[in-house]
Amino acid sequence: MIMYEPSLSLLRSVVSSDIRSVTAEPIKRSSTPAATYRVRLDSIGAQVPHSVLIKRIDDDWPDDPLGHEREVRFYQLLLPRLDIAHPHIFYAGIEPDSSHQVVIMEDVGNSHHFPPPDHVWTQSEIEMILHAYARLHEHGQHALPSLEERGWMMDRHENRLYETAEKLPHMVEKLVAQNIWSKMPGFGRLLERTLHDAQMFSSHPVTVLHNDVYPPNCGLPMTNTRDVTLLDWEMVGWGLEELDLGFMFLQPFGSHRVLDRKEANSCYWRERERLGSPGHSSVERQKRQEFADSLWSLWLIPVAYRMAESPYPVGSTPRNYWTSMFKVLGDRLQILSHAV
Repeated sequence: MIMYEPSLSLLRSVVSSDIRSVTAEPIKRSSTPAATYRVRLDSIGAQVPHSVLIKRIDDDWPDDPLGHEREVRFYQLLLPRLDIAHPHIFYAGIEPDSSHQVVIMEDVGNSHHFPPPDHVWTQSEIEMILHAYARLHEHGQHALPSLEERGWMMDRHENRLYETAEKLPHMVEKLVAQNIWSKMPGFGRLLERTLHDAQMFSSHPVTVLHNDVYPPNCGLPMTNTRDVTLLDWEMVGWGLEELDLGFMFLQPFGSHRVLDRKEANSCYWRERERLGSPGHSSVERQKRQEFADSLWSLWLIPVAYRMAESPYPVGSTPRNYWTSMFKVLGDRLQILSHAV
C-alpha cells in the first residue's frame, strides 16, 4: 500500500487547531482505488482525539466515472437524512492540494471491531446487522433524493441487467469453458424469468441500499448493545430492500454458511414492522426475495467475467475475494437455474 501524508492544515481545520503532527498507518486497501488509514494525532490539547480514520479515494475508477465521488456524496448529502448509527464525520470532500476525495471520521476502533473477510457470521451477529439494515431501509425510503438527483448513486441492478442480458449467456459459456463454473442447462429460463419479474416489480417502492455489507465493512459493537456501524458506502444505491438481504447470503468466503436464512429474514421483518413498516404478506416477501436473489446473481456475472479475463495479482486481497466468490456465485446460479 502506498504511504500517505495527510494534510495537516485540513486536520487542524476540521478536527483541532491543537494538532502538532500526524502519522498515518494503512489499515485497509479496497479492491477499488481507495485506501483507509488510521492517523495518529500528536497534539497539545487534552480534548483532541488520539487518532482518526481517513479514507482516501483516487479519482481513476475504471468503468465507473462517479465511483470516486459516491462515498463522499453519501456522507455529504444522504447520511444527514438517515437515522442510522455512524461514526462522527469530521470532513467529506476534496483534499487540499490534490484531486483525491477524502473522508475523515471518528476512529471507532475502541468501540467496534471489523472482522476479517473470511469471518463466518454467527446468528446473533447477523441479527444485529439486520436490525441496522431495517433502520437504513425504513428511513431510506423517505431520505432518497428525487429521481433526477440520484445520478451519483449506483444505478438500479435492473438497469444493468437490461444492458447486459444478451451478453450473459456468452459470459456464462466462457466461464464454463474455463472450468470456473459447471454447465447450467436452466440458465436461459432463469434469465427470462428474472427479466419478466423486473418489469413486474418495477413500480414497487424502493429505498437506500448499502449493496456491500460483508465482514470488513461492518463494525460490530464490543458491548452488548445492538449498535452496528456500517462503513464503506462506495456502492450506495437504491432499489428493493431484499437486495441487501440477498447479498447477506451471497457472501464471499461463504461467510453466511452457518446461518438460518428463514430466521434471519423473519428477524429483519419483525424489526421493520416495529419501526412502522406495513410490510408485505409472506407470499409477497418470498416472491420479492427470490427475484432479488436472481437479480444479484445475474448482476454479478459481468463482474465475474471481467475478473476471470483480467485477474488481480496472485495473493492480493481482491484476487482471494474472487477466488472464493467464483464458487459462491456459481453455486447460487446452479441452484437458481435448477429452480426454474
